[in-house]
Parts: sequence; C-alpha cells; structure tokens
Amino acid sequence: HTAVSRFKEDIVKVIKQEDVSHVGSTRIKIWQTGIKIIKRFPVTGIGPDNIAFAYEPFFEDEKKLGFQYQSRLHNDILEQAATRGIPGVLIWFWLMVAIGRRAIRDIRKPTPADDRLLMIMLSSVLLVYLVNNQFSFGTIGTTTTFWFVLGLLIVVCRNCDRYNIYLTRIPLIKVGISLILVLSVFMSFKIFYADVYFRGYAMFKHLEEKAEDDGLRRELSKKSYDLLGAAMRHNPHEPVYMRRFQIHFLEQIYLEQMYRKEQY
Repeated sequence: HTAVSRFKEDIVKVIKQEDVSHVGSTRIKIWQTGIKIIKRFPVTGIGPDNIAFAYEPFFEDEKKLGFQYQSRLHNDILEQAATRGIPGVLIWFWLMVAIGRRAIRDIRKPTPADDRLLMIMLSSVLLVYLVNNQFSFGTIGTTTTFWFVLGLLIVVCRNCDRYNIYLTRIPLIKVGISLILVLSVFMSFKIFYADVYFRGYAMFKHLEEKAEDDGLRRELSKKSYDLLGAAMRHNPHEPVYMRRFQIHFLEQIYLEQMYRKEQY
C-alpha cells in the first residue's frame, strides 16, 4: 500500500513539474521534459524521430546528471503526443481501443475454441507490448512484430470477415494492398540493414579505442567511418547516426592533425 501511494505521489509531481530528485530514476526527468515539449507543440508535435533535436533545449537540470541527451521519451503515449501532437495520439488511442473492443467482443462470442485461443494469445501479446512501452520504447524488431500481430488479430476477428469479403473482390484494392505491403517490407529491411551497419560501426569504434598502434587505429577508424556512412545511406533520417557522424568527423580532423604533427 505504501509503495502504491508513493508511486501515485511521484506521478502527481511529474504532472505538476515538481521536484522528483528523490525518485532516482532518469525516466522521471525524461517524462517531465516530454510534457514540456507537448505543452509547447500541442497540436502538430515536433514530427517523428525528432526527439533528439528538441529534447536538450527543453531539458532543465542544475546537476546535469548526464542524461540530457535523449532520442526517446521511454513512454509510448508521451512520445506519440510529442511527435504527432495531441490529435495524433488521440487517433492512435482510438485505434487501439477500437481493435481491443472488437477483439473482446469476438472472444466472448460462441466461436470455435481454436479461434478463441488464438485471439486471446494475440491480444495478450499486444497488451504486453503496450504496457511495456509505457516505460520503454519500440525497436525495429518489436515495432514490426507489433503491427504484424495486430494485423493477424484483425484478420482472425469474426467481425472483420464481412468487411474483408467485399473489399477483396475489387482488383484495384488487392493491387494497392499488395504494393503497400511490399513497400513496407522494403522500408523495414532498409532500416534493419542501417541498424546492422551501425552496430558494425560501434564494434570497430570500440576496437579503435583499444588499439595502441597508430596505423591500426587509422585503418579501424576508416572502416568504422565507412560503416557509419552505409548506415546513414540506408536510414538518413535517424538523428543518432547524424550525431555520431558529426562526432566522428571532428575526431578524424583531430587525428589527422596529430598525425601530421608527428610526421614533422
């Protein structure tokens, strides 16, 4: 009971922008900053994947605890509201509620046991994901899986059958849906490959920091630079890649100057 009361008090303090230093969690400061962004851009938001650019100007902490740079708000509802505006998060919330109500209604109907079990399993997966994302954020793999499972639930639901029967008879709609699916898969793979290249960059960067030989360090630096460039080509709108590219560029200039001084 005491823990629940303390949690309620912390939530109230976050909303009122009061001191939460006793909580000891970085998420509290992140959520407070997210609320400031929402208050500043309540209708349009700041746009998808722009948290990294907008976060630091809204972050306020006298102690500068080291987490003033963030690219995610660690709360799906806050992030939806901050990036897409309050109308956007209301549409997203309506979609989740509408699908959830339909799933519950179909589960309670006298349907075959296999269909009911499948709907319960799919609904449970979606519920776990949504609850977890109120304290974290979706990655490429988990977000893709979420929308895939959501689509499976819609297909399984009995109430969706009567809508799908007539739509699938129209060839143009079939072609359009197929093109959208192919494009979505293609874009997902591009983002996935970008993440693979970025992980390779991080690995070579770690080896570069550990290397003692200057020649080996330059080779590793060049390799990590190439991998970072490949990641940016596959996903040029990722702010983390751009930030790392800027840092890497400045490091390259510094290393080049140091190398020339050693030569002379």
